[in-house]
Amino acid sequence: MRKLYADRQRIVIEAIRRELSHWIAVRPVGAGMHVVGLLPERADAAAVAKRAATRGITVRPVSHYYHSRAPRPGLLIGHSAVTSGQLRRGMTALAATLAETLGPPPRPGIGPATFANQRARR
Repeated sequence: MRKLYADRQRIVIEAIRRELSHWIAVRPVGAGMHVVGLLPERADAAAVAKRAATRGITVRPVSHYYHSRAPRPGLLIGHSAVTSGQLRRGMTALAATLAETLGPPPRPGIGPATFANQRARR
């Protein structure tokens, strides 16, 4: 099981880096059945999760796991209850969800850390 979860985690992290890096920052973790993806500072993780649910994707705002306000919005992205193919399709759908909810990707080279600042100036 450990190898299976490690392979699925790799799929999630690669998909984030390839398709979602404009909206999500992620660091690999040594093990586990989920990945935490940090969103731009002013993003509404609950709105993202709600929109994702309409596409059949379950992600949870990390704020649900804090007693007080989360230091930065983020999503808990699970990968244990789906196949690798479902995971790949789900990550593509999550990218579309983020574009709809947070806006299209910013100019190339601008990641999540500066994305919130760019949107705030508009």
